[in-house]
Amino acid sequence: MKSKIVLNVYRPEKGMCGVVRLDEEAERLIRQLQRETGLSAKYIVSQIIIQGFDLVEIKEEKEQ
Repeated sequence: MKSKIVLNVYRPEKGMCGVVRLDEEAERLIRQLQRETGLSAKYIVSQIIIQGFDLVEIKEEKEQ
């Protein structure tokens, strides 16, 4: 099994958003998966998040 994905976070104010903007490299990879699978970007990204959730380790850092 692969190592955990580690995200260093600073706790933001609470809020909810149904839209997430991808950086250029992530969008390129999602587009590649779309071409290879014929699936929608929404489905691909949702499945990556759902299936990868348990691979994420959260490490909270103190503000400097």
